[in-house]
Amino acid sequence: MRARWMSAGLAIMWVLFSAPALAASGARLNAAGNELYEQGDYAAAAENYEAAAEKLPGSAEVQYNLGNAYAQQGMVEKAGGTYRRSIDAAEAGHSTDIAANSHYNLGTLLAQEGKLEEGAEELREALRVRPGDAEAKQNLELVMRLMQMQQEQQQQSQQGEQQSESQESEAGQEQSGQQQEQKEAQQQEQQDHQSQQGQQQEKQQSQAGEQGSEQKEPEAQASEQEQGEEEPKGMSREDAERILQALEAEQEDMHRRSIQEQPFKAPGGKDW
Repeated sequence: MRARWMSAGLAIMWVLFSAPALAASGARLNAAGNELYEQGDYAAAAENYEAAAEKLPGSAEVQYNLGNAYAQQGMVEKAGGTYRRSIDAAEAGHSTDIAANSHYNLGTLLAQEGKLEEGAEELREALRVRPGDAEAKQNLELVMRLMQMQQEQQQQSQQGEQQSESQESEAGQEQSGQQQEQKEAQQQEQQDHQSQQGQQQEKQQSQAGEQGSEQKEPEAQASEQEQGEEEPKGMSREDAERILQALEAEQEDMHRRSIQEQPFKAPGGKDW
């Protein structure tokens, strides 16, 4: 039992004596990181800050310095997360300056990345924590102007798109109207052509009818003559012989009359 108490006592004494040692070690690492940062060796500075953060996890100052080292290397996501941890630690420790600086750096970083609304919000927080921060106010005004310019550009772009759509719609309507006119003109032309064809057909039919009528008349006359010359149907042979005899007698009589009625002629002479 006594050994356990001694072990527990030794453990407590180790913690009490090791805490200051860890803090001192973390402070030395943080200071070394500052020297490297000033020299422009941001990667080496970040390694020292990371080591310092392991020994001083609740230090707002170390997190703030680490966020700066990440930002200088273009490690935006890491820098953003580290600045937020710095803000939380600073608010917990009531460190106004570190909180304001973290908001300011985070807002400026976001604005540089094109996240204007988020950047403006962080800069407002910096002014809320430290109202007299002239640089935060200046950057916020700049971000607000950029947001206004962006909004105006978007409006102009939308107006341009609407105007383009309107012009396309008008062009489409005009083209549709022209197509409709062309279609109507083609239909009218087809109707006129059909009408002309119909008139020509009527004219040809009329001419054909006239020619047929002219051809029919002599045919009819010839038919009538043929019918007149034809012997009556149903006539007996005896009737036909009597008619022929009568005709011959009439022709002979006419011949005698024609001889008696002829003028006198001198022998061998000509008609006077």
